[in-house]
Amino acid sequence: MNSTGTLIITNGDAVALKIARTGIEGTVLPWRDVLHEGPVAGGLGLEALSHIRASFIEDRGWVGPGEARAAFARRDAVIRAWRDYNRLVLMFEHDLYDQLQLIQVLDFLAVEGAEPDRIEIVCVDSYPGVHTFHGLGQLEAAQLADLYDHPEAVSHRMLDTARSAWQALGSDDPRRIEALLLQDTSALPFLAAALLRLLQELPSSATGLSLTEQQILELLNSGPRSFSELFLAAQAREAAPFYGDSVFWWRVERLAHLMEPLLSVTAAPAPHLAGTGTPSNGQRIAEITEAGRRILRGGHVQHGSRGLRWLGGVLLGGCHLDYLWNAATQQVVLG
Repeated sequence: MNSTGTLIITNGDAVALKIARTGIEGTVLPWRDVLHEGPVAGGLGLEALSHIRASFIEDRGWVGPGEARAAFARRDAVIRAWRDYNRLVLMFEHDLYDQLQLIQVLDFLAVEGAEPDRIEIVCVDSYPGVHTFHGLGQLEAAQLADLYDHPEAVSHRMLDTARSAWQALGSDDPRRIEALLLQDTSALPFLAAALLRLLQELPSSATGLSLTEQQILELLNSGPRSFSELFLAAQAREAAPFYGDSVFWWRVERLAHLMEPLLSVTAAPAPHLAGTGTPSNGQRIAEITEAGRRILRGGHVQHGSRGLRWLGGVLLGGCHLDYLWNAATQQVVLG
């Protein structure tokens, strides 16, 4: 069969819809996965990992029963047919969410034997005239079309770097990521910062909190906030914001459901509510507890009180020893 047409792989629906409005001819495939949360077991084929990822996403209630499985099946069928296209264009940005998707896609294509000269990439952390660039979703269709018209050729170094990074992410030892950061990853210029941010989601050796959890408590220490206010304030603290609101809300709720809750979540007072019925996440109020304030004063979350959480291929809280992040030395340590 002769290959024809273009397959454009990008980070999600908002960008995919805008690309479709540009008039660019081709199949647009949104990748749609929050790989910085939940299990990413190494050594699995695409479909086997997709089954695990879909189960995780559905179990969180981020989509309805069966929705993630069906979406992953459609996605995987499209990329499996990559040989049907004479041009593959990857369009991503610099943040953690995108960089993990990018290395998964590049690893898949490398394993499949795709030659680099069939793959082009657009990966940016800025755009002319956009003073505070957070991502491709900010751009208008014409601006996305401009980026599409000026891609970079994928190199063997890019594929090799992506493969090493994807294998490190799926390892059950986060020191594999740490070791990778000591190597030259400049072929993918935004990868090192993204993987460092991922390591900062390990529990801190000082407090037992991840960086996201630490920021949540610090923001609430000055007073209660609605979820919408908390989400925007937390985004403003990130050099490269990567959380979606549903995933961030899940991280907030986890702190409210520890054995000793570090915050509480309640419905907003009546004047704050828009309409009646169950308040949306944006209308809920988060407030730090005394236990949370104690952590900020120099306390430490007790080992085993946090429950289990996956970070790539690492199951945190599942054994006596745990992997921790020492912010002072910027190293992974055993706790």
